[in-house]
Amino acid sequence: MRRIYLSSAVNQKSVSDMPEDVNVKVIDEMNASPMNSFQVDDSTYVTSCAQLLSSVRCVHSGDI
Repeated sequence: MRRIYLSSAVNQKSVSDMPEDVNVKVIDEMNASPMNSFQVDDSTYVTSCAQLLSSVRCVHSGDI
């Protein structure tokens, strides 16, 4: 296996692009699914910090 060394700028760009790539993939899968289910709830963390929790279920390749 060959090692490929990346500069700090290239590495930072890759890390910053990852959430967008995941977001696009999830949205594409949801749009392709014949059925979707969304669940949203709020929670208060121990430090009194409010959090919004969400989950999505969809059909992908015949599996939920």
